[in-house]
Amino acid sequence: DVIHRRLPNIKNPILGESPLNPLHMQISNIRAANQFRNTAMVNKGAFGILSSASHDVVGSQAISQKERKRINDQYNKDYGIDEGKGQVIITDANLNYQNMTFPLKDFMLFEGISSDFNRIIDAYGLNINIFSKEKGSTFENLAQGLKQAFQSTIIPKAEVISMNKTKELGMDSSVEFVELDYSHIPVLQENLKEQSEVLNNKANSIQTLVNSGISLEEAKELAKLD
Repeated sequence: DVIHRRLPNIKNPILGESPLNPLHMQISNIRAANQFRNTAMVNKGAFGILSSASHDVVGSQAISQKERKRINDQYNKDYGIDEGKGQVIITDANLNYQNMTFPLKDFMLFEGISSDFNRIIDAYGLNINIFSKEKGSTFENLAQGLKQAFQSTIIPKAEVISMNKTKELGMDSSVEFVELDYSHIPVLQENLKEQSEVLNNKANSIQTLVNSGISLEEAKELAKLD
């Protein structure tokens, strides 16, 4: 016997399709953005160009090899972020500076990664608050995100697996079946506590109604006790 589980897909309703297939562009964008950031940081090359700003009757004057070496040595020796080094170059040479880098923020790489990541987790029915974020999630948002992920995605898919397992084991689902237990999951135990409190309140309400002369059946109906 073959137990075939499938993920429904509009383009392939018979065999289904992995959620990753239509997410190829988003995954590719995230990889490209990270590669771009890595290239910019690792293979950054020169930050800028120092060129001569001096002119004569012919045109701009080139910096001599000796003067170029002197400026470069002075730059490496006297200036930088290390202790004892200066941050402002002081030279008697007439120079222009041209920036060779481009601000990464102008590419909006992080915004693009966040947008593509949201598209991916939406496809899997999960919640952004259960993942690491720059600003993080509050405790309540994290708890609600976990509940939503279990109730809307994990538990329904797990129930499909348990039903298939029931068939695989040759059980008559009308008599016996594989049932999954989620009571060990901390974030779902809060729901059990809430349900217990609601049930207790209904029981107290029914007791009060019965004591006031209302029949048990009418009290159950008024308290909406199934």
